[in-house]
Amino acid sequence: MEFFKIRNKAIVLFVYSWVTNFQAFFLSGKRNPLISNNIIQLLNKANCSVESFILIFSKAFILAYEKLKKYISNHPALLLFKEIQCFDLRFIQSNTINYNIANYRMIKKFHSFSNTLIQEWTIYCELNDSVEEFKDLNMY
Repeated sequence: MEFFKIRNKAIVLFVYSWVTNFQAFFLSGKRNPLISNNIIQLLNKANCSVESFILIFSKAFILAYEKLKKYISNHPALLLFKEIQCFDLRFIQSNTINYNIANYRMIKKFHSFSNTLIQEWTIYCELNDSVEEFKDLNMY
């Protein structure tokens, strides 16, 4: 918790963004961990070749991934974490698919779409809600 207090981040959005980053990394077919410069320096100081440890690191990485995948994919709050991203304006504006308020129905307030809610959502998403009237469709 201290880490999140120091970072001053919304915990759920932060956690979900990390989860999706991990999933994207693993789904890309990567099975070898990124080895930091610190680890390389430590191995060099100990006169150990990095190549000999890559296999060990890879096995540990795959085991950790399998456990994480099992835990994350069955986590009861995952859908909620996904849906409350709508409260991060950067997420909403990152893709037009995110504008669809129906994607966030797990949030109680979004169960029914009142005119006021739709207007507020439009303003929130910074969508242009001006409607032009056309009297002659052929001219349009």
